Amino acid sequence: MRKPVRFLTALAVAVFAAATVQAAEVPLVGNVLNRQTTSLNGKWHYIIDVQEEGYYDYRMNPTRWGFFQNTKPQRPEDLIEYDFDKAATMNIPGDWNTQDERLFFYEGTVWFKTSFQISNLKSQIKGRCSISAP
Repeated sequence: MRKPVRFLTALAVAVFAAATVQAAEVPLVGNVLNRQTTSLNGKWHYIIDVQEEGYYDYRMNPTRWGFFQNTKPQRPEDLIEYDFDKAATMNIPGDWNTQDERLFFYEGTVWFKTSFQISNLKSQIKGRCSISAP
């Protein structure tokens, strides 16, 4: 009877120790209020993806030509039928249901895109952020 109790106690200690070690590995973000921030609020371009073509191909596999690539046609025969730069814009943060009457009852994917500059002490980096809301 003592062997199973010792075994269960040892197992519980091992699980607790493993959980403690795993929790200790998560880096904490510190001094958040004093960090330099960049607001992404403003006008974002958006594309309504009714047929789920922005991520999946016709076999429902992820495609390498998705909207998240923001690819521009290089030749006339390139089959790229979207352009975020010519797409409509809406205010972010905000809901799409009241900003575009076509989206009032829409439940599906909408792709958003904006561009922004990030200042760094060492270099300038041009960033791109795309968000899909299924």
